[in-house]
Order: sequence, then structure tokens, then C-alpha cells
Amino acid sequence: MGCREPVADQDSGTGSESDGGLEGGHGECPPHQHYTCDDATEPVCAKYECESDIVYGDQLDNIWTPNCVDGCHEPGGQWADLDLRAPASAGLINQPSAQTGLMNLVDGVTTLPSQSYLWHKLRGTHTCPDLVGGAGLQMPAPEGCQLTDTLIEAVERWICCGACPSPEECQP
Repeated sequence: MGCREPVADQDSGTGSESDGGLEGGHGECPPHQHYTCDDATEPVCAKYECESDIVYGDQLDNIWTPNCVDGCHEPGGQWADLDLRAPASAGLINQPSAQTGLMNLVDGVTTLPSQSYLWHKLRGTHTCPDLVGGAGLQMPAPEGCQLTDTLIEAVERWICCGACPSPEECQP
């Protein structure tokens, strides 16, 4: 598995099949920010207007499916215990991480990304000692492209705005 070729969106010119219409899909592994342990507690939620910027968990399925599922986070995959096939949000919210006893995959209570192991795994800050204490590699796995900053921000915005699984399950 390597970098996936971008899929052009002929109609709008933004987004792609690889990113579910959210801008910033990947093709030739675009540059992205490299985070350090000092960035792991950065307050980020203040920059979002949740009434207008809300992202729902079912929209993130368009990130997980092309970037995380194939051969990894699916039945029979290397990391089958965390199934990210759609709908994935129920398996993420308030579920304990198997790699650290310090936090859930997505903390739906505090809605702070810094308290969500998934956010740290995407940013590569999951192994920060005394803060996260996780293990393994940054996700997606190194043989693929890391998510772009735009896609990580979509996950961040989802957590900050309440980690709502779908519009039908939450009021904005």
C-alpha cells in the first residue's frame, strides 16, 4: 500500500473521493505540519465556530475509508480490533484506547482534542511521555501518506464541536 492517486472532482474543483469532499486529499504525499510533544496540549477549539463549522462523524467516514480501512482497520486487517468501516464514529467516541490507559480514542465528554488518542495518533504526538503514553506509529501507517493538515483539522473540529456521530443524532 502506498500513496493513493488523487481523484479529481470535476464539478467543484475542491475535495476528492479520497477526502470525502473535504479539501486536502492526498496524492503525492503533500507536505504537512510536524508536531512535537510541546504541541500536544495546544488549545485549538477556540478557532472553530461550531454552529457553522460543525463536522459530523459520518462525514469523517470519507476520510477513514480511503486512508485507514484497507488491510488495516477492517475485519481480517492488521488492526481489526479497531474497525473504521462506516459508520465508524460509534467505535471511537468514549472507547478506551488499547495502546494507552490514559485516554479514550475520542473523548466525547470534554470535547478537547488533546484528550483524544485518535487526535494524537494522527498528529504523531501519541508517544509523548507523561501526557499520552501511547505506542506504535503515527497513523496512517508510514507506507501511505499522512493525512493533510486540512483533514486533521476536520477531525479536530469534529471533536471540538461535540464529536457528534451524525446530524440526526445531534442538534447543532
